Amino acid sequence: MTSVFRKRLPFWRFILLTVGIGAATGLIVALVLLGFDPGQIVMIAAVTAFGGVLGLVMGVPAEFAVRLAAPRLRSRVGAVLFCFGLGLVSVLVALNILGMIIQGPGDYIGAYEWATLLFALAIGLPAGILTACATSLIVEPVTPKQPEVDLLTGLPL
Repeated sequence: MTSVFRKRLPFWRFILLTVGIGAATGLIVALVLLGFDPGQIVMIAAVTAFGGVLGLVMGVPAEFAVRLAAPRLRSRVGAVLFCFGLGLVSVLVALNILGMIIQGPGDYIGAYEWATLLFALAIGLPAGILTACATSLIVEPVTPKQPEVDLLTGLPL
């Protein structure tokens, strides 16, 4: 019988994981965009904290997405790809919501030019990779139980 997956972490630990992934993504993005300059320490810390806050905000919908999708995953490759997509899409959704709050409902990422969309995908890439690396923490494979059957009739007991 094929294995299925189940959610591994309780709610608060999953939220803590998403905050950590968000903060690590913010740190990576800050180091790539700003470079490691001692004069930019405050800005790097601010971008890291901002990434952690976005991870906290997007952790709740991501928890429900994992809860819905985990029993439907059938392979480890599928689970890793799901987690990669979950991390990438979480960043894109958070950036779109943030853009609509700051600039108005008409301005969302990718609305005007491809460069903005590619930049947003590049920002989301570290979150997708980190989430894919944390797949074994997020979901775990289980073998579904087979019902007991009567040996004579073959019917379930």
